[in-house]
Amino acid sequence: MMAKSLPFDIRLAHRIRAREMDLVLREVIQHRARFRRILEIGAGDGFQSPHLGAIGKVFPFDVVRHSSDAPPRRFLMASAERMPYADRSFDLIYSSNVIEHIEQRQLAFEEMRRVSAEDALFLHVLPTHIWKLLSVAVYYPLKVVAVGRRILQKAHLAELPAESSAVVPQRSFMNHFLPRIHGTAPSHTKEFIEFRISSWERLFLENGFSCLRTIALLTYSPPEMPLFPPNQWLARAGLPSSVLFVLAKNHARDMAKAVT
Repeated sequence: MMAKSLPFDIRLAHRIRAREMDLVLREVIQHRARFRRILEIGAGDGFQSPHLGAIGKVFPFDVVRHSSDAPPRRFLMASAERMPYADRSFDLIYSSNVIEHIEQRQLAFEEMRRVSAEDALFLHVLPTHIWKLLSVAVYYPLKVVAVGRRILQKAHLAELPAESSAVVPQRSFMNHFLPRIHGTAPSHTKEFIEFRISSWERLFLENGFSCLRTIALLTYSPPEMPLFPPNQWLARAGLPSSVLFVLAKNHARDMAKAVT
């Protein structure tokens, strides 16, 4: 599918991902000689795969095959909890806005450790609590637009013949009042807490990774309502919507497990 034919929010999401990827690659480009094989978790429509291809051979996978005229090379359908790759296969593991959607994160992290080389690098781009706040804030302007459209739709349906079979989908009151939860958290409050940078760092530590660097990338609101266009200034001021976590295996934990 050509870029111009994509919906506006998808094109904006691609622009955001491209800017994030530029910032990510700046962090690792000087080490590209060590990245012969790169695993991309949750590759989606494959938009980011060519960017990663600038530093190594990319092996992308996702749980579903997204609609695309040209899916990325070597694409496989698989889950992060059960990867179809041999032990110690990859020098770099990358994901972008994926981990928050994984139900069994401990299993996924165990698989990442299994399929990665001992000195592998892990790059995970994740949303923050700032993104969560902005996503809730822009939800209500979106609802105003949606209500306006619904009023116009009902006015149009009132003009249709009585035997018309047109049906307007109904949602519960709470579904109208609150946005959908983005990831796997049971509530918006818990998701806000999970998305804090310190919470992500603690999650990585608990699952056997050392956090080498935490890098603020961009501040932006969801592409569906771009009230806050992507920029680095607010991110650098401590209000990032997305953050890059650069990780390595915590071998001290492995040694402790071996002893016990």
